[in-house]
Amino acid sequence: MAHILVINDLDDSVVNKILKFADDTKIVSKVASEDQIKILQSDLHKMFNWWQDWQMLLNTDKSKVMHFGF
Repeated sequence: MAHILVINDLDDSVVNKILKFADDTKIVSKVASEDQIKILQSDLHKMFNWWQDWQMLLNTDKSKVMHFGF
């Protein structure tokens, strides 16, 4: 039996842009000030809480940080 999981509400309360495809989720944020860092951290907490609420696992082996700029 196949299960279909719908994650349309993952980004309901997230400020930054989220890209979702199959089993991949990416959050995109410009971080040039302390306020932007706080917003990104808040979004990460919201997403983590969503994963916990829905008993989904975060694959930390696939987690990456990409830095563009100076």
